[in-house]
Amino acid sequence: MIDKFATAAVRAQQAGFDGVEINGSHYHLINSFLSGWWNRRHDEYGCDSHENRARFMCSIIREVKNRCGSDFPVDILINAVEFGLPYGATTLEDNQDLRQVLRRGRSRFDPATYRWLRGIQRLASPGPLFLSRTS
Repeated sequence: MIDKFATAAVRAQQAGFDGVEINGSHYHLINSFLSGWWNRRHDEYGCDSHENRARFMCSIIREVKNRCGSDFPVDILINAVEFGLPYGATTLEDNQDLRQVLRRGRSRFDPATYRWLRGIQRLASPGPLFLSRTS
């Protein structure tokens, strides 16, 4: 599967795109590894640590960078929070740890993810209840 993601990035680069975004959110394949709720594995990709849960996405990013060049932008989209799931789902605090792990070896997070996460943090704190465009 890592090869499939990297091959798609190479095709995008050859088609003239300036970078790619890897979607690891909304119950797509990568999210099944990142999520503390969906990931029930107990191996190197398992739920026992943030590093293990992020290993699949990190491997994809490394392979894309290997094939397309270290300066080729790779944005990632991940769930900030998994709402509506019981214990074990990704929380805001959990997401902070995952972001630190995923930050290694890639260009940046999708800005919309940051805006959304920061907006949710504002909603959780006292003060006016509105979302603003922040980067």
